[in-house]
Amino acid sequence: MEPDRCQVLTAGNGLEGLEILARNPVDAIVTDQLLPGMTGVDFLRRAAIICPETIRVVLSGYSEVKLVADAIHDGSVHRFLTKPWDDNQFLDFMLEAFQRKELAEENDRVRLKLLAANHELEVCQHQLKGLMVSKQAVEIIG
Repeated sequence: MEPDRCQVLTAGNGLEGLEILARNPVDAIVTDQLLPGMTGVDFLRRAAIICPETIRVVLSGYSEVKLVADAIHDGSVHRFLTKPWDDNQFLDFMLEAFQRKELAEENDRVRLKLLAANHELEVCQHQLKGLMVSKQAVEIIG
C-alpha cells in the first residue's frame, strides 16, 4: 500500500456512506460503531453486500460483544478495535489487510490464467484425439 495511492472518502452518516460506496471503488472501510441512523456493524453488513471485497473495520468505545461477534462470524466485519486504539497497531493491521487483499487478487488472476490454460489444453487434447482417429482410419483404409 503506497500512501500516495490512497484517497480517503468520508461520510457524515451510514446512508451517506452507502451512497459513496455505491459510486466509488473502495478497498477498505473504517467506521465507528456509533453512527447517526444506524450502527457501524449494520453499516458494514450493508457495505459487505455492495462491495464484498472490501476490508471492513469497526471502531468503538464500548463493546457489544454478541453484536460484534456475530458480525465477525458472518464476515461483515474483519476487525473490531476498541477506543482508544493504538495507532501503530491499527496501521499494522491495515497494511497487513491490504497485503492480504493484494495477494488474494493475485491468486484470482493466477486462477483465471490457469483455467484458461486448462481450457486450451482440453481443446488441444480434443484436436489430438481427432487426429489420432483420422490417422487410424487412414491406416485401416490404406
